[in-house]
Amino acid sequence: MTMQSKHIMALALKQYSLAVTKILLLRHQRKKNTEKHESKLAAWLGSTELRNVFGSLMSEAEIVGQPYSVSYICEQLICGRQSAENMISECLAEGWIIQVKQTYNGYYAGPEMSARQRQFAETHLKWAFENGAVTAQRLYLAAQDMYGRHV
Repeated sequence: MTMQSKHIMALALKQYSLAVTKILLLRHQRKKNTEKHESKLAAWLGSTELRNVFGSLMSEAEIVGQPYSVSYICEQLICGRQSAENMISECLAEGWIIQVKQTYNGYYAGPEMSARQRQFAETHLKWAFENGAVTAQRLYLAAQDMYGRHV
């Protein structure tokens, strides 16, 4: 790999890093500025990182059409069974997730949680474009294709 290709890839990675930082700051600022006006679900999801990621995982299960078992949830979230079961119980009681009884109990996001995830994805995608993350990523990948995938 030439010095020029290393420079292009380093510049693209630097720009991408700056864009990701900006997106994280926007996410944090949005959360802090709107906490008081959010729905009960949004408040629940925003209360801990684990709950937030659990909501995303339940939305993924709904999107792919595959209810996730407690064991799978624990494995993906790297959390204890009791923590997963507590979140499941809380969300079932509110109607935020749906339980499917098969050979095992499986869970996926209900309509409100799914809508919340789509809203988050749309906002995040908008921020990624506005802050150059998509452009920097494309530049980095193009440089890798052009000069070889050796970072």
